[in-house]
Amino acid sequence: MLEYAIMQDIRAGKGVAVVDPHGDSARNLISHIPKERIKDVVYLNPSDLDYPIGLNLLELPEDLNGSELAHAKDMVTEAVISVLQKIFDDNSDTNAYRVERILRNAIHTAFTVKDATLFTVLRLLTDSTYRKKVTRNLKDESLARFWKEELGKAGDMQRVKISGGPITRIERFERSESARRMLGQAKSTIDFDDILNSSKILICNFSKGRLGESTSTLFGTTVLAKLQLAAWRRDEIAAKDRVPFYLYVDEFQNFASESFLGLFSEARKYKLFLTMAQQSVSQLQAKTMINTILDNVGTIVGFRSKSKDTEKLLLHQFSPHIEPGEIGNLPTYNFYVKIAALQSQEPMSGETLLLEDKGSHKVAEAVITNSRKQYATKYEEKKSKQIKTDNPNKATQKENSEDDFDVPEVDA
Repeated sequence: MLEYAIMQDIRAGKGVAVVDPHGDSARNLISHIPKERIKDVVYLNPSDLDYPIGLNLLELPEDLNGSELAHAKDMVTEAVISVLQKIFDDNSDTNAYRVERILRNAIHTAFTVKDATLFTVLRLLTDSTYRKKVTRNLKDESLARFWKEELGKAGDMQRVKISGGPITRIERFERSESARRMLGQAKSTIDFDDILNSSKILICNFSKGRLGESTSTLFGTTVLAKLQLAAWRRDEIAAKDRVPFYLYVDEFQNFASESFLGLFSEARKYKLFLTMAQQSVSQLQAKTMINTILDNVGTIVGFRSKSKDTEKLLLHQFSPHIEPGEIGNLPTYNFYVKIAALQSQEPMSGETLLLEDKGSHKVAEAVITNSRKQYATKYEEKKSKQIKTDNPNKATQKENSEDDFDVPEVDA
């Protein structure tokens, strides 16, 4: 059903974004792209290691200064923190507070470094020499005090304990080849403002089977955060000039941060229309999130579910027209739908339509080739280097594990 709805929007010339955690729908969709829209497609596939698209979480809009720059920094900081908190959900209020505080100060410090990335934050927390170079001339007194008083006076063991949470969160992705090649680029190679305002097509293949669950979640949450920031920047565009944009997210619970949920009540204002799919509400987190969603959505579609929690939630939405057991016994591809209207209406039933053909391999290849050409950077491995060591028992040569997207240096 999602694929059919997405293709309707694409064929109608609308701007569309698709976040797919499985990969099957993304691969199928690019094989159905109309010829006249191939050049509109950004195919974001982190598994394409030879042609990584740049996605810098810390990148700020150009030509900003004063209060506008300060506001942009705050917005980006909130987005980055929400991304990392979503991936590493910690029920400990004390630990969550500590992690957020360290991340907030480290991110704002990283903004003082040219071309900073998420991995600049990691380097600030792990490389004392680099940290001293960056922090010794900080103009922001609160940042300078944080590094001098809190981390500067802590012993090695205490410093590890204090900053261990943020380091663990970021370091996992430095070890991921796909994450490092995409998130380590100083300049994003896709412009989310342009995607929204020019009715582009963003198709994200975040296959958990290829990337791993946490890396898939990182990319999905990052894209939603970037889209959220771009939507908020539509405040600068007159309401009549805001082009409608349609966002589809499968397994929405895996990607949506609390910060993104805050966009729901304002999405219509920014002409951002969301379609979200969720298989189950068996987890408490899913129940809370979906209750928030249901307070703001217009149309609800319910498919067969054997989960009592899911059926109970749907029955409440379709009551009193559907009896217990009806949802659990729906045939495959059949559904009930409740459509938003000024006056209460009875739910309707229906059967999903599938895409009419299997798509074209040639079309998919054309989409991939064009997207690489417009938005990706050809990756080239660095040559191995001689590594000096004080310990003669250690190997004196190893393959350099860094890629072409260096952590920014700071002059002494």
